[in-house]
Amino acid sequence: MACLWCPYHFGSGGSTCPFDQCHLGGDLLLVIEIVSRGSEAIDQGAKVPEYAAAGIGQYWMVARDAAQTLTLHRLGSDGTYEVTAKMPLAWLLQTAPADHIGG
Repeated sequence: MACLWCPYHFGSGGSTCPFDQCHLGGDLLLVIEIVSRGSEAIDQGAKVPEYAAAGIGQYWMVARDAAQTLTLHRLGSDGTYEVTAKMPLAWLLQTAPADHIGG
């Protein structure tokens, strides 16, 4: 699956991508999305099903609110993401990655 959301691919057909193999899936364990003003529909809608279809086990979304709320999603057995936690980004940065990534 081509990486449709890579900044080098989006709108360019991949012609400017400096990476030999830019794709979703495989060994990719986590996607972290910072929701951009003006592209919320794409960030929160169109991308998420593609990440799930690629089998990416975790999807984290950082909102552009005052707390920079982080929503953690884990891929469920039905192939869709389930919300597992919501917290301020500052709190997450004080914890160990192993606390949130894994089986």
